[in-house]
Amino acid sequence: MYTQSWAGAAYRELGDFPASLREYAVAPRTLGDAPQYGLALTYLKMGRDQDARDIMRRRDERAKARYVPFFARAIVHAHPGDLDGGVALLEKGVDHRGNFTPGLRSSPEMAPLRKDRRGQRILEQRDAMRKDK
Repeated sequence: MYTQSWAGAAYRELGDFPASLREYAVAPRTLGDAPQYGLALTYLKMGRDQDARDIMRRRDERAKARYVPFFARAIVHAHPGDLDGGVALLEKGVDHRGNFTPGLRSSPEMAPLRKDRRGQRILEQRDAMRKDK
């Protein structure tokens, strides 16, 4: 179940970082200790860039051995300013017909990629692919 992470994201967006961190601390029990992109975003908003980069590195390492959604990795790359890396991962997600969360168009986490012209194009391409199904 992923509810702790969604609650952590809600607290993060409200600016309640201690509550967000508490929620993310509980989540590994239900997520099999997967590195969480939401926790990385919380760290970024707190100014804990190195902690966020450590999670990004763990997600990228994990992706070598098992599936990690491209959109999740793209979000974590884009937030600290690596838009090129984020766009490249979104493109891979489309190329591999990866699972995209339906809320990508409106989620605050996707804001940097939605603002980028390339990110907009990729989301439009993904929408067109979904219509073809």
